Amino acid sequence: MTDRPLRWCVFDTETSGLIDPVLYVLTIWDSETNWTYNFTLENVLMGVAMLETADVVVSWNGMSYDRDVLTHAISRNLVLPHQLDLYRWLTKDRPAFEKGWKLEDVSLRLFNEAKGEPSSVIPGLWARGEQLTVLAHCTRDVYLTRSVLEHLRDRGWMLDPYGAVLDLEVPEWWQRLVVPACGAPSAPGCSV
Repeated sequence: MTDRPLRWCVFDTETSGLIDPVLYVLTIWDSETNWTYNFTLENVLMGVAMLETADVVVSWNGMSYDRDVLTHAISRNLVLPHQLDLYRWLTKDRPAFEKGWKLEDVSLRLFNEAKGEPSSVIPGLWARGEQLTVLAHCTRDVYLTRSVLEHLRDRGWMLDPYGAVLDLEVPEWWQRLVVPACGAPSAPGCSV
């Protein structure tokens, strides 16, 4: 394997709820273009193609929920080369069901940044025609997930729910999760 930067995507979904969820939006940030994309059910296959061609796909609790939602939406298995679920990675050695490990909890501790409205209001927003608010919510989740990854990659520590600093052994290959500089051959979306 070479030491080239890996093409990585961060993704999240918003749905009708936890029981028999219907996909409203799939949001993906792509390191190759340094751009965020939103896909609805009508064009979700374009987003799935983006995820399936990335070297690494990053999510927050995506292995337990978002991946299943996408599999159902496209009526086939999602074929991801490597999925890094930050929630699972951070909590693998923690007590089961320990409070304080939701994305909002972590981003408040690290960056003092909240997610905004709770996910439970998403179905109502969508039903009232407030799709842009739902897209913004999902985009915010992707931004916060990416920010947590970059914090872990660059600093190698996390604050636990009690405020203690946890030194983490971050895999060396995470250093290859970078955003190529504009004009670099692997960054076709950039203009100089």
